[in-house]
Amino acid sequence: MESEDKRIHLASEHQFKVAWERGGSFDDKGVWRFNRKAEEHVKGIIGKIFEMDAKKIVWVNTGCFIESNSTRKQTFSRREVRLIELGRTDGSIDLQVVRRQQMDTADYIDEGVDDDRAGKGGKGYARNWSDQRSLIDADEKAEQYSNFQRLGREQAERFGMHTLPFRSFDIVETYKGLRKSVEGTSIRAFYVVRPYLHGDATDKVTVEQLRDQSVALAMAALLGHAAAYNTVIGRADPANGMMIADGDEAFCDFVEGIPREIVVMDPTGCFEDYRSSFSEMIPWLKKKASRFTSNNHTTDIFWNCFMGSYSRIHDKVLADERGANKLRELFNAPSGLPNDQLYRRSLHYGSGLHDDGTPRNRNDWVLRRVKSTPPQELPVIIKKNVPEFNYVPLDQTLKTANGM
Repeated sequence: MESEDKRIHLASEHQFKVAWERGGSFDDKGVWRFNRKAEEHVKGIIGKIFEMDAKKIVWVNTGCFIESNSTRKQTFSRREVRLIELGRTDGSIDLQVVRRQQMDTADYIDEGVDDDRAGKGGKGYARNWSDQRSLIDADEKAEQYSNFQRLGREQAERFGMHTLPFRSFDIVETYKGLRKSVEGTSIRAFYVVRPYLHGDATDKVTVEQLRDQSVALAMAALLGHAAAYNTVIGRADPANGMMIADGDEAFCDFVEGIPREIVVMDPTGCFEDYRSSFSEMIPWLKKKASRFTSNNHTTDIFWNCFMGSYSRIHDKVLADERGANKLRELFNAPSGLPNDQLYRRSLHYGSGLHDDGTPRNRNDWVLRRVKSTPPQELPVIIKKNVPEFNYVPLDQTLKTANGM
């Protein structure tokens, strides 16, 4: 009998790693019935899917990943990832991915509990913890984090990054974390949902695929294009540096085994590294893309497509000052952002400049970085870090990038 994973054409790396369960369906009388074993927050997720989905749904299956498929070092311990299979009245099936927010209300409530255990109050004790006030603070921080992630995705799309459509939502769940004094309290949990993409994640591309020179050249070109957007946006995380070729992107639209498109499935980490110069980021890119730049041909096409795409981004930023101002307004968060371990460093918000002339928000830092780095300077920066690179004039590079 064919497995559920194969029936819906899950990527090979996902097969047999999903624990499926019946979410619910309509009975003969048209009344929706949840699976009796469905957990509280799963019911909440399905309810939100119903609210956001305009098409008629007749049944829902849910599947939870048993373990992470990412090869990247995990920064957070709590990261629920769930598949939602939607059966339609016309017989079609939609597959969506639901991810729990990295830093959620429960995470903020849990913060400091391990340290507090050493205090005189015993397990869950916190000298500065006030249940009512701190619950409100945790909820506000989680909501601000959600807004930051949403704005980061919107900004990435405005710059031209090819991403999937995302929707954000929150549900109410019962807190069952480390802080026993508030156990059983109703709190909000934040999620994002996107379509499931049938493609090859960049960290799952096989050696056999890259042995085919046509495939290797196409992947190097597409990855160079994506790397330009990742660099401009400053996609990074503290544990792994610049984020490229680590599984957040996927090659797709294959013709005879050759991909024609690359999509960023999860643009996490936008604006994390908003201050590094291109001279500082190029070495990271070289290291991260090394699997796809194993010979002179793939090296050349990766970096030339990188330059071509960056040239387009640079021109767009210079030509669209009105749009840039609009983007700047989005990031002038009046209440700031949560002071958590990921965003603790150099947080500046508000419009205008500091006394030393530096921007107050991350978007302005990114715009300044682009404006201060003309495309004509990139060949020198790249050649310094990648001696084997052969430069192609930008007009030819742009044609190459546009043709992919």
